[in-house]
Amino acid sequence: MKKNIQQRNYCPYPPGIIPCVECNTTKDNNEHVGLRASHNTVILQLITDHEVILFNLIKDAVDTQDYGLEATIRGSRLFDKNLTNSLPKHHPFYLLIYHHLILSDLTSILYNYILKKKTRFRVFIDFMNIIMEKINASIWNRRSKLL
Repeated sequence: MKKNIQQRNYCPYPPGIIPCVECNTTKDNNEHVGLRASHNTVILQLITDHEVILFNLIKDAVDTQDYGLEATIRGSRLFDKNLTNSLPKHHPFYLLIYHHLILSDLTSILYNYILKKKTRFRVFIDFMNIIMEKINASIWNRRSKLL
């Protein structure tokens, strides 16, 4: 049987499948974590909170008020809150949380509303720092406490 990277590089890991710390029945990996219904409430709250945070960061960074900004953010796929039982694998927030991929949804909003490159980059960094800190606290730190 071929060992996974964790088992190969960290000998204390148990041989075989490492079970999920929450359900203890399924292999623990990012896909399983993302598809757990127990994370839906946390993920919906993250989406809702960061929709407002992004709006405020952009509003504070630009001199003029663009009334289309709020509608643009709300209509973005990144902040789509229509989830059934779990966060779909193709949802930009899934890709952000579990693969740390930033899709063009976020960068398009920033390019459309912030003309100055330096300001756009600062808002991007501020937003990513805030959101990744919350993701770590809400999902990963919570899971690590269960170990």
